[in-house]
Amino acid sequence: MEQLLKIRHDAAEYLREALSDMDVAVTEDYPEHERFVKKECIAVGLDTAELCGSQVRLTLRFDLLGQDGADCRRLFDRLCEVLLYRKNGMGVSKIACGELRADETLSGTVLTAKAELAGILEEAEEEDGEPISGVMIKSEEVETA
Repeated sequence: MEQLLKIRHDAAEYLREALSDMDVAVTEDYPEHERFVKKECIAVGLDTAELCGSQVRLTLRFDLLGQDGADCRRLFDRLCEVLLYRKNGMGVSKIACGELRADETLSGTVLTAKAELAGILEEAEEEDGEPISGVMIKSEEVETA
């Protein structure tokens, strides 16, 4: 499981750097807001992991938090840009968002996006009882005009 948490961590680190021009917080945990959303935020998490032989399909979950729907939609647009149209090694093959919803505890809005990644399990050669040493994500470069 440590390898999957590293993928989540790496995704959060990449977003912090890629979105550094925005006033947005990126966290690996759901943020603690006392009363209302003071700053736009992206909470990165692992949604699903499917295994088929040595191939693994991972789905990362991004909870986009903002004061209103426009904030969340702008975050989703930027998320698509940095995950799909920039060289990043994340290997995102698909990204989609759900319904925009109000969150009473935050006095703000939340939009959940999910991104699919494909990978291959790497086997350890020396360790007994620990056959999986990592997950190698397959990434393809996207060329835009």
